[in-house]
Amino acid sequence: MTRRDGFTLIELIVAITLTGVVALLVYGAANAGIDTERRVRARDAAGRAERAWRALVEDALRNLRSADQYGGPTLTLE
Repeated sequence: MTRRDGFTLIELIVAITLTGVVALLVYGAANAGIDTERRVRARDAAGRAERAWRALVEDALRNLRSADQYGGPTLTLE
């Protein structure tokens, strides 16, 4: 019987290849998570802006008064 010390070249190549595949999978998953987080934050910001605009318009319409006098408060949407 011969005693083996160390690894063969094939074993090292297989280990390096498997490590590379695992690293690529982890990188892809992390990148997908970051992209998803960015899209969720953008959608959340757009939703907040829409709710603020809606509240502003509702408040303006709810408190709308006729301008009986010259220079009275009016609502102008541009």
